[in-house]
Amino acid sequence: MMNISLLRQALVVVGFVLTGVVAAQAGNRETIMAECAKQLQLSDSGCTCIADRAENELSPVQQELLIAGVTDNQAGRMAAIGKMSPTEMQEVAAFMQSAPQTCSAQ
Repeated sequence: MMNISLLRQALVVVGFVLTGVVAAQAGNRETIMAECAKQLQLSDSGCTCIADRAENELSPVQQELLIAGVTDNQAGRMAAIGKMSPTEMQEVAAFMQSAPQTCSAQ
């Protein structure tokens, strides 16, 4: 019986963690959409394109760096950089250059 109880508790914890990840990703998308419209002045479809590409092409920590960069959040930027390899940082920089160009025609 003790093992089943521990398993149930573990599943509850996993459920809470996954719910938090989904909520964070939704928040990331909203922030990307808002900053896109504000800073890049792209259409709704152009900003949707950028948000879709960020979700599909960038890892969650890369999205953190992207959002910290566009919201001028220095502490968030440093925290994200501390979790990433140089290659991952280069991928974010390349994304920030290519996505607006590609999505502006949307």
